[in-house]
Amino acid sequence: MREHKYLPATFNDRVSAFSFDYGIVLLVMLIAIFMQIHPIYGPYIKILITLIFWYIFNVVPSFYKPGTSLGKHNTDIIVLTDDYQEVSVKTMHYREFFILTCSLFSFGLYVVISFILLDKRVDKLAIHDLIFKTRVVRKTPFVGKSE
Repeated sequence: MREHKYLPATFNDRVSAFSFDYGIVLLVMLIAIFMQIHPIYGPYIKILITLIFWYIFNVVPSFYKPGTSLGKHNTDIIVLTDDYQEVSVKTMHYREFFILTCSLFSFGLYVVISFILLDKRVDKLAIHDLIFKTRVVRKTPFVGKSE
């Protein structure tokens, strides 16, 4: 049996981190909707503002602490590779961008399907974890008896 020192993040931890990250982005999006901007360029500027804040809250923290976002930092979880190494910023960027685009193009259905799969699997891997060969684990290493 393969031993590792990290436990998978729980379903509640992952949902909490996702809710925190995208809740902030939703708040920024609502603020941008009600901003008074030039009527012709307004929608493009509002989309740009939302994307910039999404990037700041979901990807930029990975530059300082690999595998984290603000939500993941708050729930004490981290993204690692399949072999429990630090995930690169490039992989984290692609992973988060994949989640965003799939969520937008499926009108949120991707998130629901991903959370259902995450809840049913023993190893707690979502669709994007399988694609990018990552796993989300608790930051605190597992300390227990080994038999």
